[in-house]
Order: sequence, then C-alpha cells, then structure tokens
Amino acid sequence: MSNPAATPDPTATPAAVSGVVSGSIAGGVPAVADAAAHAIVEDARRALSGLAGIDPAGLSADGLLRFTADLEGLTRLVDHGHIGAAGEITARSPRTAGFDGLAARHGCATGAQLIEQVTGVSSRSARQRVRVAAQAAPRVSDVGLPLPALFPATEAALAGGVIGIDAADAITATLKTLPRTIPVEAIELAEATLVNSAIGTDETPPVCADLIRGQAGMFRDRLDADGIEPRDDLLVTKRGIRFFRKADGMLGIAGALPPAQEAIIVPVFDAFLSPRTGPAFLPTGENDADEHGVDQDGVDQDGGGADEHGDSEHGDGEDGVMRDPRTPDQQRADILTALCEGAARTGQTPHLHGAAPTVLAVVHQHDLDTGTGHGVTAGTDQPLPISTVRQIACDGGIQRVTLDGGGRVIDLFSKARFFTPSQRKAMIARDGPTCAKPGCKIPAYMAEAHHIIPDSEGGPTQVDNGCLLCWFDHRLVERGEFTVKMVNGKPIFKPPAWYTKREYFKPHRRN
Repeated sequence: MSNPAATPDPTATPAAVSGVVSGSIAGGVPAVADAAAHAIVEDARRALSGLAGIDPAGLSADGLLRFTADLEGLTRLVDHGHIGAAGEITARSPRTAGFDGLAARHGCATGAQLIEQVTGVSSRSARQRVRVAAQAAPRVSDVGLPLPALFPATEAALAGGVIGIDAADAITATLKTLPRTIPVEAIELAEATLVNSAIGTDETPPVCADLIRGQAGMFRDRLDADGIEPRDDLLVTKRGIRFFRKADGMLGIAGALPPAQEAIIVPVFDAFLSPRTGPAFLPTGENDADEHGVDQDGVDQDGGGADEHGDSEHGDGEDGVMRDPRTPDQQRADILTALCEGAARTGQTPHLHGAAPTVLAVVHQHDLDTGTGHGVTAGTDQPLPISTVRQIACDGGIQRVTLDGGGRVIDLFSKARFFTPSQRKAMIARDGPTCAKPGCKIPAYMAEAHHIIPDSEGGPTQVDNGCLLCWFDHRLVERGEFTVKMVNGKPIFKPPAWYTKREYFKPHRRN
C-alpha cells in the first residue's frame, strides 16, 4: 500500500506523476490515485502512438517476428491491468449489494456485463477476465485484510507480462477443479511447471495457450484419477446439439459432445477427410482420355498440368488433378448429410407416416417443367430451388396431384420410379462400394440413385440407366457442373469444360 505522505501532487504534470508512482498507486486519496492512473495510461498511450508509424511490410523476416512478439509483450502488460480491474469491478458488484453495487448502478446485472459495456469487448472476453481475476489476482479477506492470489505463480507471471490471459485461464480454469483432498504442494508444483512451459527457456520455446490447457488437463487427470469418471458423467449431462435459424436463412447447428461420443464420431469424419481417401476428380475411361487428352490418372498425357502453384481457383493439384473444391467444414456438412441419408435407407430408423424418413418436396408442375419458381418441403420453412427439387425427384419419385380452383384434390397419379434395393446392390457390384464418381469415398449405401437419362426424358429406372452418387456429387450433376454417361455398360464422368479446355493444356496435348 502506498504511503500517503509520499502521494504526489494531483496538479503535477503527467510525467512527474508517472515517475513518482509507477508500480503502486493503490490506496491513499482516491482522487489522487485516479489522477495518477490516468496519467500513467496517457503516458503509455503517447509512447505507443509511434507504433502506427511502423510498416510491417518494411521489416525483415526476423524483424517482423520480433516485432510481433514484442507487441504481444505489451499486450500482456495491459492484460494484467485488465485482470486487476475486472477483479475490482466484480468485488464492487456483489449481488448482496443490490442496487448499490457498481454494476447495478450502471444498469448491469454482473461485473462482466459492466466490463463489456465499458470496454466494448465481447461477453466471452469479459467473462474470461473476471474468471482469471478470481483465481490469479490478489484478494481481500472478509475483514479487509489482503490475501495472496489462489494461484500466485500465475499471478506473478501475469504481473511480469511473461504470460497472457489465455495461458493464465488455461492453467487456473483447469487446476481449480481439483478437489481439496489433493495436497497443496502437488498443485503448486503443477502450476509452476505449467507457468514455466508457457514462458519457455533459452533452449525451449514457450508453449501456446491451447497446449498449456492440454498439459493442465494431464496434470488434473494424474492428480485426481478418481475424478475422471464423475467428470465424464458431468460432460455427458451437458451433451447436446441444437438447430436454429440464422438471419440469412441457413440452418445453424451448435452443440457439444463428450469424449465418449467424440471417440465414435471423429474417426468417421477423419476417415472421409483423410488425404488418402479425400475425393478428387479423376477422369476415367478410355474414351474420356482420348476426348480430353487426359489419362486415367487425371494427368495431362505429355506432362502438362497445373502451373507452379496450381490452379487454386478451381482446386487443381500439382499433378493436374482437380482436387475437391470444398473446405473441410463443407465436407463435414456433406458427410453428415450422407450419414443421415444412409441411416434412413437402412430401414432401422423410426418410420414417419408409415415410411422411413423421406424428403417430400412440393412444386408446381409448370415450375418443374420450366425450371422457374421454387418448391417447398416439410423439413424446412425455406424455399427450395428447382435444381434441388430435381435432385430429390431424381433419387425418389414424382407423384402428380391435380387440384381444382378451391384446392381440393381431384386426381392423384403415382408412377413407380424408385430404384429397388436389388438394383442398388447391382450398381454397387458394378461401380464399387463408394459413390460412383471416381475418387469419392462416400459409401454407396449412403448415396442417392441418379437417373443418367432423366425420367422426364423417358429414362427408365434400370441398372443400365443409373448410378449411385453422394449428395454433393449428385448436386453437381443435376446442376450441370459435370456430366455422366453410360459407356460399355459403365458410368463415365466428364469434367467441366473449364477444366479440360484450358489454353495452357493445348501445346502439350497429343493430336
């Protein structure tokens, strides 16, 4: 606590104030402490204003990295100030104070909400500051006596600016869950080890906050092995997935799964997303190779292909193969769709209205014939484009319903055009156990049946007029991104024109 006798004159210049009180402005006369704190911040602001004149583009590689690290060091000093302020705001905003609490006086329910309002940070950042302050900031006892932080090593590292708030949160949020039966010395050793990892040495680099959280979890599980089971039970109770409508019409999906379910789900997605099994467009078939000058490996026959950096716009690899254009997140969404479609086809899912879960789209015949308008379905309140309706109709069926002017059904016609289970098995035997598009590894039992010659053009529902395509590839075919035709009894896929007719291929192709 500062000595009141040594308190500087509040009328002094900012430089004089900061020179006298840097390091401790707690206690004393509040007005004087306020002025001193403001002066120090203004001094720091003036000193940092020169940062705006630094152009990172003009720095060397080592200089850029050092500049980035130095900026983080400054940020960490500020982080410590944020944590101290958050702890004090929270202490002055107890629920027992009612409307006399600091937060309540400013129309906020909690100290975190007040921090969010004052600083403009996200609610997540505000809550993190309050959370870290509760564990790594000095405390005051019920009788007003000062107490050390619950995690003093973390508090010291924060005060020195050597670790940031993310690392501090990773350490304290994990170790605080240890029961009181764990010896204090063991917890102190774990904390010190984690802080040292976050700081690093002359020989080892500092460990990032995410890895620190993982290390802290290992300490927790080692020190409290008996707590793994109840912690898992708690996580299981928190599991959940929810759907919600986003402002742009997209279906939002959010949630969390415990490790037990993660262990089941993640390997399935990893198998589909593995570089060894990830989809790639590989034009196959002798006729297709002759027509486009591309061999069966998808590489230009004379070695021509993508340029030095690949055609990133279209996802070309260095071997001339058209790589999957989807992001990993997009692929996960398509995999989830395929899994749900496959589950519906197994016959093991509960039935709705006497049948397995089915996508039922309703569309006017005129719109379907002309490709205009839209369709609707019970699965979503959003309109479906005609291309999507046609994709649904390609795999399923079309049942024509004639209504009179009053909306009454006056005629009902149904044409059986579903591929039977036996036909699907025959197509799997012919094309393989995955989506028929070369390179795609989505299992065939999750795929949709595609009429190569559309039913609307008289195409029969027969094995020699069908193939199994995953949802994404079926969508590409229906939208005309690439085509498929039967050659010698097998489906052959033709790449988009933009892929096969690029100018820089021509000099390298055989006549």
